Amino acid sequence: MKFYNIILSLSIFLMIISCKKSSPETIIEDFYKKQILIYDFRKADSTYLSPEISQLIQEVVLKEKQSADKLKSINSTDKPDMIEGDLFTSSYEGAKSFKIISSEQSDSIAFVKVEFTYLNKKWIDEVSLVLNDNRWLLSDIKYGQSYLQGTLKNSLLAFNQLIPPIVGGDKDEHGCIGSAGYTWSQLKQTCIRSFELPIQLLNPEGTITAGLHFSDDLSNAELFLPDGLIPLLKIETNKYKFLVDRKTVGILNNNSGKWEFFIVGSDVVYKQK
Repeated sequence: MKFYNIILSLSIFLMIISCKKSSPETIIEDFYKKQILIYDFRKADSTYLSPEISQLIQEVVLKEKQSADKLKSINSTDKPDMIEGDLFTSSYEGAKSFKIISSEQSDSIAFVKVEFTYLNKKWIDEVSLVLNDNRWLLSDIKYGQSYLQGTLKNSLLAFNQLIPPIVGGDKDEHGCIGSAGYTWSQLKQTCIRSFELPIQLLNPEGTITAGLHFSDDLSNAELFLPDGLIPLLKIETNKYKFLVDRKTVGILNNNSGKWEFFIVGSDVVYKQK
């Protein structure tokens, strides 16, 4: 009887360990510990992925190779069709660390929210999993930031031309979607809509709006004009300068509680609304 109880206890213990290993949270934990180091979505461990996602990635790899081989055969210097940037997070650069925020599951579907960090940028993506042969597998990712086609699956499908690209799917080298009004902020290390910033400056005619924001320690600022970003460095209280080749070409200062910006040698002044 004692031997039977030992065997039964051991069986229960192994079942508990098995369930823990196959839980959605543990699968995500194990997957991203590897993936944030690998970065390249093409080299992701397929044992954590659903058959559909694995197949779509293989099709992307094949299409990229065919495009490269075609250009090589005609000695073209054009860039082959390829997906650039990370796919398992909604950041072009990928992530340096992560932590699980929450998890919900039913009998065969689970949703795990994961907070990622890259330098001083943080965001949350929602990972979907499906139960396949008693093992949870990653089946999709809903991007928390505007990136590619909104989800992992749609991004893969669109590249393989199995679905039309989603409007606003264009992106710059940081993954910011310009057609949706997003641009990259060096200070915040994320994509932002400059026209949504609390501080807005107008040109004299009131036809051009420039968004302004500051670093957390107020040592730097960014002014977003339609034709580009102007980085600003604090030189004294309520005064910043814009440098080009070590020369001051722009000044931002606070006049009676309102911010103003002007280019040196120009009479055009952008004033806070």
